[in-house]
Amino acid sequence: METFCVMVSLKQKLQARAEGAFFGGKLRALMSTLDSTSANKLKRDFIVFLETAVKYLEQWFDYTESNYLFTLSKLSLNEPFAFSDLLNVTSVLSLQDVDEDYLFRDYLAIRPFLEQLCNTSLTPGKKWLKLFKEGPELTSLYPVIARVLSIPTSNAFAERVFSLVKGKWTDVRNRCSVDLLKAELMMTVNYQMKCFDFYSNIVSNRELLQVIKSNSKYTFKKK
Repeated sequence: METFCVMVSLKQKLQARAEGAFFGGKLRALMSTLDSTSANKLKRDFIVFLETAVKYLEQWFDYTESNYLFTLSKLSLNEPFAFSDLLNVTSVLSLQDVDEDYLFRDYLAIRPFLEQLCNTSLTPGKKWLKLFKEGPELTSLYPVIARVLSIPTSNAFAERVFSLVKGKWTDVRNRCSVDLLKAELMMTVNYQMKCFDFYSNIVSNRELLQVIKSNSKYTFKKK
């Protein structure tokens, strides 16, 4: 949701530094100790570096309004959005089961709160969480926002899962089933308990311990 705004902000900051020839306070102090020829050469080198960085961003990120991230950024609550922005999001995400009449009803319900919510320093996710917790019931809007907030900003999480699989599916454990690895990954990624709390919880659960010791967890039978 914030990706487009973050990328625009990054590009603008780099351009502002290049145009203002400002490369940081410490470097400015260091350049004042150099002769004019060396200082001007260093200044040109840094400007070229910043301009190259901006070109790299423009090459690999779509800054046009046709980028779907631009559409999603309208719901980041940096400023109040229109109902048409909400419809554009449902179109981009291909949400076919959204009732536009009920969605408009929910939009009217939150519109009085948007100005105040946009002026807070909370992240977009926490702003929406605050609205859903303290505001009116929003049965049609909730699935839309949940879908938007569930979109990962990068593939880092997927790569982390592959790393976890590699750590669990070793040569020593090469006969583990896919279901077992899936269960272990679900526990690793989603459990927020500390090790001691998890151990205490397992030890005190006699029914779970009995299931763990039994053979009912296996889908095959030894012949």
